[in-house]
Amino acid sequence: MTCFLAKVHSRDHAGLSVFSKRKRACFVAAYLLTLLAKPAYSQRVDWSSQDNLLTSEFPCQENLKIVTFQNSPEYRVENAYLAVHAAWLTYNKNREFKVSQLKSWGFERMQDLPADDSGARGYIADHGDYILVAFRGTESKKDFASNALFYQEEAPSYLGAKGAWMHSGMKGIYNHMRPTIRKILADFDGMHKPIYLTGHSLGGALSLIAALDLVNSAAQVNSVYTFGQPKIGNRALVRKVKDVIGERFFRISTESDITSRVPPAKEAAEDFSNIFPSSKSNLRGNIKFLVTSINYSTETGFFQLLNKEGYLTPIGSGELDTEHRYWQKISSTLSDRDDLQSVIEFIASRFTDHMPKVYVCAMARNFLESF
Repeated sequence: MTCFLAKVHSRDHAGLSVFSKRKRACFVAAYLLTLLAKPAYSQRVDWSSQDNLLTSEFPCQENLKIVTFQNSPEYRVENAYLAVHAAWLTYNKNREFKVSQLKSWGFERMQDLPADDSGARGYIADHGDYILVAFRGTESKKDFASNALFYQEEAPSYLGAKGAWMHSGMKGIYNHMRPTIRKILADFDGMHKPIYLTGHSLGGALSLIAALDLVNSAAQVNSVYTFGQPKIGNRALVRKVKDVIGERFFRISTESDITSRVPPAKEAAEDFSNIFPSSKSNLRGNIKFLVTSINYSTETGFFQLLNKEGYLTPIGSGELDTEHRYWQKISSTLSDRDDLQSVIEFIASRFTDHMPKVYVCAMARNFLESF
């Protein structure tokens, strides 16, 4: 299904024709997606089975201090804590509850972003002095299908990134929402106020794309907080993010969350291919070729790893080294498995570490440690 959207560029692997490269990459991608789809989607269902679960019902939320959002472009532990709450709130289907929660944080108005079969894609809230934009992560089979469209297409001109290519599924979702985002911001006079963006998973990726779009439209993007965010595109796009958003971009991932490492970086292609059985050398070779061809780059920004105790470790420019070690550790764990299905099931099981409530509780512990 993704083959029709494949963009495998002629600059890669010049010894093969564009058609041959596309055919080969499509075959590998379709094969992997077929194996991953059922177990990975079943893991997703586990984390959204209680659609309207409130953060106040988590044991990790006990004895937390009441804080307010700080209107500052710098990293603030209060803002990171509230940003993950705001991202979690996008999954809640009860609009009245969302409005009530936002009012308790001082927001005066809220408008939903376009809905799909799982509800609103997110919301934009007006505090009066600033704007909050929050995007929902993966919640439906349609979302999962969009995530699977990991081939890159040329980035739209409104991102202002020459030579940039981006995730096809993310591009399609954002293009669909962009007119509504612009309309709501105009209604809230948001293009003349500081803007904060947040999101978990796919929502984090969309918030980063939106931030880049808004900055190129002369909006005042104060900061972007993402949680468990997957990669968005090639090096040219990542360089553009660094140039125009830079130190206002705060990306947080748990140590074990696989989603923030996908699609694998081009430079980590061999490490990723080695997690598959050594007896299947042809598959390893094809996977290495696929990862290299789709050409994703590690993100920039103030990247931090979050452990189970709630401690954050800034990674800085060492993110690629961290990704190498991540795939090497999984490869070592799976070294005695020669059954491809068991490897796929192991990979899919790692998506449970991506659950929104994992981030809510981890950030709650981090927040408590700050006092």
